[in-house]
Amino acid sequence: NQDLMTGLQRGMAVLRGEKPDRVPVVPSITNFAIWHNGYQMKDVVRDADKLVDCMVRCCEEFGFDGLEFVLDTE
Repeated sequence: NQDLMTGLQRGMAVLRGEKPDRVPVVPSITNFAIWHNGYQMKDVVRDADKLVDCMVRCCEEFGFDGLEFVLDTE
């Protein structure tokens, strides 16, 4: 099954009120991404590059259309 749209196209279609080729997948996975990539929260809380790396790796590995970053440092 090959997608007809990219994740960006899919998301933009939804924002314009148009019908995408499938429902966009934009999960809130910050904690999972950190764990899945072998880090702990303390490793990424002050290192944005590590956090972004974790999120992008999961996006690519699982085929997500986009990412939602949620990080509570308190």
